[in-house]
Amino acid sequence: MSNRWPSQVVSEAIRFGVIGIKNNVIYYLLYVILSLAGVGHGFAVSAIYVFGILYSFLFNKRFVFRDHRHSWNLFARYTLVYVLAWGLNLVSLRFLTVKVGLNHFLAQGLLIFAISGVLFVSLKIFVFRPNENGQVVGS
Repeated sequence: MSNRWPSQVVSEAIRFGVIGIKNNVIYYLLYVILSLAGVGHGFAVSAIYVFGILYSFLFNKRFVFRDHRHSWNLFARYTLVYVLAWGLNLVSLRFLTVKVGLNHFLAQGLLIFAISGVLFVSLKIFVFRPNENGQVVGS
């Protein structure tokens, strides 16, 4: 493993955070708008995840992880990670609102941080993983 790897991960985490803040502000505003429009919480989260997968793939691929390969396999793994995160988000949102009694706006706002951490680690390990030379391998 390259000596660059730890600093590379920190740089990627910072870029992921910057992009994530922008994306999650957009996603959360969409969640609030859809919820206030009477769309169910689960459907709102689901619609936003579909939009988010498509919208964030290029930002994460090119800007965060600096991966310039063209690969359907890469997009398939990226989508799988987001589908699993979506499921975790739905289960957690239901738990926090039904079992814990949190307001759904607060619960989803808190989940953004937890799910973002899970996403970064999953994307780094499963989708945009570096080889022993520190180069991204994922196709």
